Amino acid sequence: MAMQFNPNILRTTKRVAVWTLVGAVWLGTAGAAALNVRKQEAADAQEAARWSVAGEPCPTITEQAYDAAPLSVSETRFYGMKFERRVGHVMCTRVVAAGHKDKQPVCQFTGPVFLRAEAAGQAGYYAPGQGKAARVAMVDGKLRCAVVPKFKMFEETSRLKYGA
Repeated sequence: MAMQFNPNILRTTKRVAVWTLVGAVWLGTAGAAALNVRKQEAADAQEAARWSVAGEPCPTITEQAYDAAPLSVSETRFYGMKFERRVGHVMCTRVVAAGHKDKQPVCQFTGPVFLRAEAAGQAGYYAPGQGKAARVAMVDGKLRCAVVPKFKMFEETSRLKYGA
């Protein structure tokens, strides 16, 4: 007895092949997306470490001492924060800080001598000292200023925003 050809077999085989291909593409896409998320998390952690405000706190001064300083004021506003400095330059970015999901603004200063930071209804007055770099950010709802190692402007290659 001769075997008869069943045309439904081709349809079933094609259907299985198509769904196998769809499944493989979906798994590949999901795997690539998961890998990309992990790479981004690692990059965010590395950038946050570079912009950390951990370290020696900036010496504080009174508002009156800040206002009495003879040097002219340069002002920068960045994502809801306001900074005034008396000397030096500023460079700002937003980073994902440890324990947070949203990006937080942080700014660093080449040598502000005197520095005023304002955010969320708080104001801080600092005197990092001539020739000392400083970095300011909101950490857990509080302004934090730290004396940091000297840096060169525009040296960073990550996603930066620059203040005037």
